[in-house]
Amino acid sequence: MKKYFLITAILILIGSGTAFEADFNQLKKDASLESPAVFQIEVQNNNSQPQKYRVNHEFSKTGWLYYNSYKTIPEGETDIFNVTITPGEEALQNSYTLKLFLTEESTGKTKSFSSIIDVERENVLNVKDVQYGKDEVRPGESVSVSVTVQNLDSKIVDGYKVSSRFGNSSKQIQGDPMAPRALKTYDFEYSIPKESRPGEKTLETWINYDQNFQNFSKTFAVKEIRNVTRTSSRVDRGLYVSGSTRISNYGNSKANVSETESFASYAEPLISVSHEPVSTTSNESMTTYTWETVLGPGESIEYSYSIQYWIPLVLSSALILGFLGLRKVTGNVKIKKELDRDGEEIKVSIEIINNSTNSKEVINVEDFVPNVVELDKDFDMTKPKMKEKSDGTMLYWSLEDFNAGEKRVITYKVSEKYEVENGVDLPPAKIVQDDKIVSKSD
Repeated sequence: MKKYFLITAILILIGSGTAFEADFNQLKKDASLESPAVFQIEVQNNNSQPQKYRVNHEFSKTGWLYYNSYKTIPEGETDIFNVTITPGEEALQNSYTLKLFLTEESTGKTKSFSSIIDVERENVLNVKDVQYGKDEVRPGESVSVSVTVQNLDSKIVDGYKVSSRFGNSSKQIQGDPMAPRALKTYDFEYSIPKESRPGEKTLETWINYDQNFQNFSKTFAVKEIRNVTRTSSRVDRGLYVSGSTRISNYGNSKANVSETESFASYAEPLISVSHEPVSTTSNESMTTYTWETVLGPGESIEYSYSIQYWIPLVLSSALILGFLGLRKVTGNVKIKKELDRDGEEIKVSIEIINNSTNSKEVINVEDFVPNVVELDKDFDMTKPKMKEKSDGTMLYWSLEDFNAGEKRVITYKVSEKYEVENGVDLPPAKIVQDDKIVSKSD
């Protein structure tokens, strides 16, 4: 009986000494964000009944390691523990030690395995953040980019360059040395030339380190600006009239412009013009010339004219005096008000023409700005007197020494306070003499 138990005990010890076998397969030792390191532990259960096996590890980086913690393997069969290591997004390029422990639960026997994991990065100089300014810009404003880089190498990084390009301009910064995990921000800014056309423009940025390039870009929209100005002069000496109008496009896109001039058509006037008009219309008393053209950004055109009125010599001097007197009596002062809208901004132009043959000591102009718009009190030309009212602001101009035939233009700007369908409508401007309205704009 004792001999039987002794033989059984020897067999159990022999069986437990060869209970399981394990092989450690290092399929892939290098790891990156895109491709993990891969290992396998192949376990052979040599016991006569199923066994439970457990895997533990010693590894300094949490969240990188994935594996099967437990497996129950039937007697005489083989199974595999798969182990993968995926570095974190901010993992340093370095070598890391991995230790794995395989334990048979019933006997407590353990096998250990170890390996070195090589973490490799495509770019050790990591672009941590890129910030841009606003998406839409006006000529005269600027675009910007702010680039933050981080050193994800296990040693100091030096000798890198951060560069950018916008249109025909480019800039380059020699990067400062950075310790592992250190951060550094580089800023670039470019001005939009005032003559820039509307459209899309691209800001490019790139980093060059150890023959590796990282590129990124941003497209900005340059807004359209409309700004057409007119400067006119006119001289009327009775039998001789001359004048000119200069139109300039200070915007950043093409502008269709037109100009009209009207002259008395009696006495068969002889008219000479610098440019052939596109159309001429006449009635019993007036002849109207119309010019049209397209101006590119920065372009100007000047229309000029001269008129000589001739009268048959058979007319007596008395008739001539009567004719001139008639013109003085019938001559008048005209006012015209135009609105040029650019988004919420409105440019107001008030044109005053002395169509009489007499000079005026003073012409009083009045205009009213209602509270539905906000008045820009930074006037480009003649600044008016202003009087605040409950429903708006009155503007008063006194234009002195106004020659016969002369034309003057007053401009100012307002902006809409509220969104109104088809835009707000502003009241007409007036010419006032002795508290009476002499002329009113359409």
